[in-house]
Amino acid sequence: MVAGVGYYWPNFYDVTAIVKTWRSVATILEADIIIPGHGEPISVTADLMRQLLNSFGDAEFSSECPEVTKRLELRLNDLERRDRPELGRVQNTPQ
Repeated sequence: MVAGVGYYWPNFYDVTAIVKTWRSVATILEADIIIPGHGEPISVTADLMRQLLNSFGDAEFSSECPEVTKRLELRLNDLERRDRPELGRVQNTPQ
């Protein structure tokens, strides 16, 4: 569930459709700002990604698309490096 937005799966959605939706959500979260069809724009932040990662394991059929968790983790890492450039630095060590 995206923070503040609930998802409803009508009776006729099967596992394949739900997993496809989770994969689409992971793709959408690669954006910096999401402009929904209604409501205010949603900023994709490290905090949002942490919330999603903390709850995604409880989402219906999340076990059927483990690559989504990996994509969310990669996106979080990208956001953290952008927000805190020191996390992306490689230290030179004498040889």
